[in-house]
Amino acid sequence: MNLKAAIIPAIASALALAACDEDNNTIGSSLIEDQVEVVNYTASAPTGVSVRDASIQSRTIMQLLGRLSASDYGRLESEIYTQYMPAVSIDEKYKGKKPDSTILQLAMYSTAMTGDSLVPMGVTVHKLNGPLPSPLFSDQDLSQYVDPTPLTSAVTVPSAIGLNSDSLLNLPVRYLRVKLPDSYGQSIADDYVNNPGLFRNLTSFVQKYPGFYITTTFGSGRVMRFQANSILLYYGKDSFMPMAVSPEVLNDSKMSYTPSSAISQLAADGKTILVGPIGYNIEMTYPATELVNHYRANTGSLAVINAVKMSIPASTIDNQLGIRPPGYLLMVLKSKKDEFFRKNSIPDNETSFYAAFGASTNTYEFSDMRGYIRYLLAKDEIKPEDMEFVLMPVNVTTEDIQDYYYGTTSYITDVSPYVGEPRMAKLDLANAKITMTYSKQSLNN
Repeated sequence: MNLKAAIIPAIASALALAACDEDNNTIGSSLIEDQVEVVNYTASAPTGVSVRDASIQSRTIMQLLGRLSASDYGRLESEIYTQYMPAVSIDEKYKGKKPDSTILQLAMYSTAMTGDSLVPMGVTVHKLNGPLPSPLFSDQDLSQYVDPTPLTSAVTVPSAIGLNSDSLLNLPVRYLRVKLPDSYGQSIADDYVNNPGLFRNLTSFVQKYPGFYITTTFGSGRVMRFQANSILLYYGKDSFMPMAVSPEVLNDSKMSYTPSSAISQLAADGKTILVGPIGYNIEMTYPATELVNHYRANTGSLAVINAVKMSIPASTIDNQLGIRPPGYLLMVLKSKKDEFFRKNSIPDNETSFYAAFGASTNTYEFSDMRGYIRYLLAKDEIKPEDMEFVLMPVNVTTEDIQDYYYGTTSYITDVSPYVGEPRMAKLDLANAKITMTYSKQSLNN
């Protein structure tokens, strides 16, 4: 082996490594000398007032039915206007045969009611005489669309089907079932044979079957939230669903609410309360200029906003019906509220946000508001309307997506004005906590 040949490359390698080490040390030294500071800033609490919300846009398949009156809550009444979507076809073996019965079936979770679950209720069903207008609102007069002659009436309570009575309280789903005239079911069955294309064209179908107006005639003391509404044709023990409520058709819970004197007094006294549906929202002023001014005064071009959060304490308003705080709140710029629902928007974490009620902490946590502060930082001028928000109860629909690497992720697919059994809460804005976390770096040359 040539010793000289081996030594020369080794020396060259050592020199190269030494040069690299020297450069790295220099670079590392400059980085270490730079300073990165993480700052947590707590802003002033927001302010707000309670405002009546007597009308909401109907944008959910959930339907509310019943009457309820209580001295510590008020009086709520709701009836249903609904169209139907054509669904599955009848089995070939039953085509052309007369249905044994036709049933209007409304399904609900066993807990989706407020009041006395055992009081009989009178339910009356009217046919609609034409398609409903769009959009629909909870206080809209739709009487011109109703056939004044009842299609059918029944005395009923929500019940379990096919189970013993001792299992009733443990059943997660309950049903309100009303028998429709045989002629109505026969018309549907005949159209499956003679006019099958009708069930493939929603516009034509709604012209022929515009839907129903469903109301209560007696049994004040219970309000129920239905998750599903369908028509069933029975042939012996077999049943088929030729039509059902879906997001593609119009439906409206026509509601009216008169607050109790106790609730009205809370609002008059300046308490920030939420009552849904169609009760009270909160108009809130967010301390945005304080956050923006602090950030601009204490950071430079290399600063980064890590997080902006707001936690609002909430408490139950005393009542004898067990009415709980709303499950979800929407926080949306007041100037964009109507647009938000008109466009079927979901929270963008810039001008609209949502929070779920934390039962263990009794708080609503708006956890991602960075986009809002960045949105304001990009503006030349922050105007009062940029800080004025509405807090309101909403229905939130989510969809779970399965992924091989990340598991199950939930995505919001719809946010709509709250339609459901009564909810109310008192928000303690004075003790709300708004925090902004940011990182700032200084360079030492």
